[in-house]
Amino acid sequence: MKKIFLIAAALLLLIPFGCQKFLDVNHDPDLPEESTVQLVLPSAMTGGSEVLGGYVMMLGQIWSQQWTAINFYHEEETFNVPAGKYGYDIGTWRSLYSGALMDYEWVRNTAYENGNWTYYLIATVMQSYTYQVLADLWEDIPVSEALKGLSPHYDYGSDVYDTLIARIDFALAQDLEATTCEQPGEDDLIFAGNMNDWIAFANTLKLKMYLRESVVRPDVARAGIEPLLAADVPLLDYTDATYTAFSDEESRDNFMYGMEFRGGNISMRASKTMIDYLNDVNDPRIDYIYVKDPAATDHIGVFQGDYLNTYTEYNVQKPMLSRPRITPTMPFYYFTKAQVLLMLAEAELRFGNAGMAQTYYEAAMVADADRLNALFASEISSGELVEIDPVLLDGIADYNYPVGGSIDQIMEKIILQKWIVSANVMAIEAFFEHNRTGYPPEAPYKLSDDEFEDYYDLTKGEWIQPPNSVLTPPILFPKRLLYSSTEMNRNEFAPAEVKSINEPVWWDYQH
Repeated sequence: MKKIFLIAAALLLLIPFGCQKFLDVNHDPDLPEESTVQLVLPSAMTGGSEVLGGYVMMLGQIWSQQWTAINFYHEEETFNVPAGKYGYDIGTWRSLYSGALMDYEWVRNTAYENGNWTYYLIATVMQSYTYQVLADLWEDIPVSEALKGLSPHYDYGSDVYDTLIARIDFALAQDLEATTCEQPGEDDLIFAGNMNDWIAFANTLKLKMYLRESVVRPDVARAGIEPLLAADVPLLDYTDATYTAFSDEESRDNFMYGMEFRGGNISMRASKTMIDYLNDVNDPRIDYIYVKDPAATDHIGVFQGDYLNTYTEYNVQKPMLSRPRITPTMPFYYFTKAQVLLMLAEAELRFGNAGMAQTYYEAAMVADADRLNALFASEISSGELVEIDPVLLDGIADYNYPVGGSIDQIMEKIILQKWIVSANVMAIEAFFEHNRTGYPPEAPYKLSDDEFEDYYDLTKGEWIQPPNSVLTPPILFPKRLLYSSTEMNRNEFAPAEVKSINEPVWWDYQH
């Protein structure tokens, strides 16, 4: 595997500003005196996007059963990820806390002191998004005291959410047209300074967090979601939120492409869980999510985690296995329009106008088809891909909106689409959504069971337990990551109780 790099193409000539220690943000020796918000913000965006689009995305693709590894990532496949594993200890936890999160904090503090509310909002939203992902992976994390010392107290998961939403609300309440505000431009690597988009991003992030806690704290969720459904509240239901500072050359390409695909796919193949389902319902998006081997007549996947070839028998098929379609310059997505429309479908179903849920649900599939068509326009024009007709998606029986169905029946359809539209995007969200809702369902049989083959032939798309999983009943799938070994050894306030990888976090439906 290649080492992925922290500096985007747009920043190659700039000084790197990643911070290396937990220090007081008012005196960070890694930031020279002449640092400005215009220089530090893109560094923070690049560093944060790299981590989320690298190790975190990889974990999400595997644990959401969209990709499976045939050579590496055996610990992820067997749910035996140790606390000190590089990708999540140093590569994720420590990298974010000592890098992007601290840089965002520097921008927040500097912008606050100067009344520069445009930059304050952007840094607050991006930092909050990053904290939210960490909280959903580890549950209790340092936030309120983070970035100010070597041993910050940990905040409980629900308190993290409350803190982040309060920060976002404060940032949104400021005057973004004040004379003290500076207008971002090319230094904003997400929206190029469009503050209307940032306001929509902030509201969308709030919507995501409220939905995630909608089962365990329905009153809190309702109070937060109902105002967001008002007609005059902007949400990202009209555009994608992407980091796009890539070019087709080594160390400047898409983070995942550089990490796993440049020079030839090292390990990643299509998981049979997703690929067999898409084949079964004849979803045309399959060709956009996976690359079919030229010698194969159809897409071929591997049973999730079957890297020992015990059940898939892919020794014969290995050269013909489908691979994820990842390109050097494809964006890293924070939100896609389709994801947001599906969030709105659930929000209306639970807390608003249930009749609107179907409209948003069906619009999400159109939006996903439009995104894929635009993303791979050159492959369409060359004849490698056939343009997706959204009507074909609408005609798939499995995707029909269950008019008059129960909330659970409709939710299963919504989360199924969330699973599909997250492929090759921010797949860790599909993992979170599965844990939150129980969808897609988990197959009741293991690969080794006599009943599995007949059951699988009739029921595709349900998540299966990898054959070498270390987890035992009753919970057979992971729910979280283990805390950084460095934190456990160094921080006196780190949680004393070490929870297992399959213990639900606070918002999990099994909690």
